[in-house]
Amino acid sequence: MIESPHAIMATLFPFEKIWVGLSGGLDSVALLHFLAQFPDLKPKLHAVHVNHGLSLHAQEWQDFCSKLCQLWGVPLNTASVNIQSSANIEALARTARYQVFLETVATDVLVLAHHLDDQIETFFLNALRGSGIDGLAAMPKLYNRSGMTVFRPLLDVERAEIKNYATWHQLSWVEDDSNADIKFSRNFLRAKVLPLLADKWPNYRKNVMHTIKSCQEVYEYFYEDITPDTLDISQLRGKKSLERHICLRQWFKGHNISAPNRNIIKQIEGQMIYDRRQDSNPRIQWNGCSIYAYNNKLYLIKELPHETGDIREALKHLDISNSDVIEVRYRSGGEILFWRGHHRCLKKLMQEWKIPPFLRSKIPLIYINGIFKGVVGYTI
Repeated sequence: MIESPHAIMATLFPFEKIWVGLSGGLDSVALLHFLAQFPDLKPKLHAVHVNHGLSLHAQEWQDFCSKLCQLWGVPLNTASVNIQSSANIEALARTARYQVFLETVATDVLVLAHHLDDQIETFFLNALRGSGIDGLAAMPKLYNRSGMTVFRPLLDVERAEIKNYATWHQLSWVEDDSNADIKFSRNFLRAKVLPLLADKWPNYRKNVMHTIKSCQEVYEYFYEDITPDTLDISQLRGKKSLERHICLRQWFKGHNISAPNRNIIKQIEGQMIYDRRQDSNPRIQWNGCSIYAYNNKLYLIKELPHETGDIREALKHLDISNSDVIEVRYRSGGEILFWRGHHRCLKKLMQEWKIPPFLRSKIPLIYINGIFKGVVGYTI
């Protein structure tokens, strides 16, 4: 199924744990089975399954993954995420999934089953969205994201070859019913557009892969990860246009959000970097996140606003017993916090802490037995 098993070993063996993203579908099941055949890798293998709750069969898929991992002797971590229905549900699901991966995998390696057909689809989707060179570079085979290494060993393997492998080894897998729904862009491209290209140009995959690899070479040469929560508007204003565009695109990519197209970049420049009225509070939305300008800085706010890891860290500093009731709430107005020996209005404290107005309703508040005890990331 893979041309160079030795290269797979060389990449994965140094890690203490090897995490495989397991959806229960054909690709991830075949990948987990393949890796489990390596005696030196098998003891390090773990699987992680994210239950998005978007399908009526979501729990069945999770149960299938649990039984499969039990049968193969691979430890499995499962996590459920809550995704609000929206027109951008694909992007929100991807963001939520990667948040689980980051919290679970930490500094180890995550192995994903994206294959050549996925790569081709990503290239065309990004081209149709007007993405730059980073979008046309599609998915890298190996990269680092916030300390987590991501490895996609199947990117040069066609899905038909993966299915042949699974059939030969008599593997079972689940079928995602949403894959047939062409209202989703990727499904429409897969079902309606790419078969027409294959009829006209049978070797189009090979030619597109040449283009992708060329774009990846350019991307690796010019680009670097930019991961701060904010960008300084004055510094952006002082850059040349090309440098500014690259910086903005990499800022999004560094936060695991697909790079914005040229239209969004122009909106950020026009509404937030140049010609911005001092009394305005512009908001630009892109791919499951919002961009704000405040106090000479750009803020990138995801729809899933806070990491559960931050909440867990805050709880470590509280004296909590097993009988205590812990609640995480968000601002509704009028909250009073006992802080530094005085009862203080939370609104005033947030102003003193220079928290931007658009962030104040997104910061988790911790209550113990109904008593307001802390503001995550600021005070306990």
